[in-house]
Amino acid sequence: MIHAVNFAVRAGLTFGGIGRGQGAAMLSYLGNRVKAFVCALGPLDDVALAIAAGAMKAGLTVLSDQPVPEIPGLLLSRPAGDGMVQAGMEARASR
Repeated sequence: MIHAVNFAVRAGLTFGGIGRGQGAAMLSYLGNRVKAFVCALGPLDDVALAIAAGAMKAGLTVLSDQPVPEIPGLLLSRPAGDGMVQAGMEARASR
């Protein structure tokens, strides 16, 4: 998950004209411009949950292959595979 969020933040720094100390602008850019999502596969331990929460705070949709309570547009539970990727693309396209 960290790599997806890192890449999304770098997109804001590189293409969004966002500089140091502009946290609110970065969160807005990530939520509205970057069409990234995170596929969280396997058991969700405390570290994975914390990282997923950070990704959702950044406006990225997190898809888990584990049964989790869903938050529309932010946290989705889907079986691993192509359906997960399609759901992530659809969730990001709807914003």
